[in-house]
Amino acid sequence: MKKFVLFAMAAALCLSMLIVPVSAGANRDAALKWTPVIDGKIDEAYLQSISIDHEFPSVRSSENYWGSGKFAFTDAAEGVVGYNTAYGWDAAATSYILWDDTSVYVAVRVTDDDVTGVSDAKYAEAVADLGDYGLWLTDQITCYLTYKGMTSTIRVEALGRYGAEWDGDGYEGWVDWARWHSQDPNREDGLYAVSYTSYGYIVEMKLPLNASVAPKLLKDGGKFDYGLSICDIPLNFEYGLHQGKFAEGIEEYGFNVNDFMMMNDVGTYGGGKYKIKLSEQTPDTSKFITPDGAGTNESTGTKPAGASTAAGGAGAATGGAAATGDTGIIVAAATLLAAGAFIAIKKHR
Repeated sequence: MKKFVLFAMAAALCLSMLIVPVSAGANRDAALKWTPVIDGKIDEAYLQSISIDHEFPSVRSSENYWGSGKFAFTDAAEGVVGYNTAYGWDAAATSYILWDDTSVYVAVRVTDDDVTGVSDAKYAEAVADLGDYGLWLTDQITCYLTYKGMTSTIRVEALGRYGAEWDGDGYEGWVDWARWHSQDPNREDGLYAVSYTSYGYIVEMKLPLNASVAPKLLKDGGKFDYGLSICDIPLNFEYGLHQGKFAEGIEEYGFNVNDFMMMNDVGTYGGGKYKIKLSEQTPDTSKFITPDGAGTNESTGTKPAGASTAAGGAGAATGGAAATGDTGIIVAAATLLAAGAFIAIKKHR
């Protein structure tokens, strides 16, 4: 009964997050037709196409955000909404969209003053753990693309070590990306690139569509919905307990981070929120600053000072979700539901 109540509350929270009109953060009317080079840069064609300044909930509380560890809402308790957190609310994101006859292209500009990630050893541990949902509580973005009720979920780590489709077992998404645990071809085939800027990082993705959807969607007037989540962690993060082993009485630190703030700008149950319409119109190349349309590149070419895979403490004594109580579990469940993956938190953290 308790699990049912938590699920119902999570569903209600997700629905309550939809009060912002779907077009609130969108700029321009449609996505233009253009094939960019996947290099982690915001080409000039993107700047003429539709873009979305993502709007996260204006009320910064445990009811709308999932903060954990150092960023937990300290005044939250069972049945009590928390408003106090040490998180600095520094993260922001803008998405840009193009398309051509085979693919949708998405570039996401992220503002984050302390880009970092788990160690290479912890990353390898995440890849090897085939029974887990993988590394997702770290600096990363997650895009949600919904077409006729079908949502493809694409996640890319800020350090660029992985980019993968994260849809549930038995569900074939309509974007032709390899899934987590088999994600290497996405990087090897150049389907995404990450670059770094003075203010954060840029993720650029080529999203080829499968044969059943491409001819129906990739045309003038084609439509789909788009949403985004970002996870932000501090430079001095600590790892959380591996919740699957913790449930068995084994205290061992896992590969996901204990200290994070998760922010969603998504639609119902993690689907897309913003209406994206495709147009046959191409960018006006006469307005390009450079002949190839690369423009004035804002990417620095090097990782910011904080982007170190050696960052992070040995672990958090409290173990994250296991110590947050029912309020933390409810918000975590709502966040996961909004992310399209309502899972057993204690098993997959």
